[in-house]
Amino acid sequence: MNLLNTLKPAPRSLEKKSILSREGFEGAIVTLQAGEGNALTEPAARGERVIVVLEGEVTLECDGIHTVLNREEATLVLPDRECTLRATGAGRTRVLKLDVPARQVVNPPLVAVEN
Repeated sequence: MNLLNTLKPAPRSLEKKSILSREGFEGAIVTLQAGEGNALTEPAARGERVIVVLEGEVTLECDGIHTVLNREEATLVLPDRECTLRATGAGRTRVLKLDVPARQVVNPPLVAVEN
């Protein structure tokens, strides 16, 4: 007699889909399941990072400070800060993570016009 054991598929955990990579800008949509956390281990060393909640609710913990973000809310993470993002709402949570390149000061050359 042959027995067939079927297993329930494990819920998909962290998904990360890159949507932008151009001229120093890096963007990705991160999907988390309820209660799941994600260490943003790669600090935005070159510049700032913008976190926008597209769906659900998250808690962002940076240097001991907890910030709760609901749907359609955003925050700015300063350079060289490691943060943890945790889905706190029920169901899945989708977050847009956008790394912005460091600002550059451009000094145009001075041109003197002689008569």
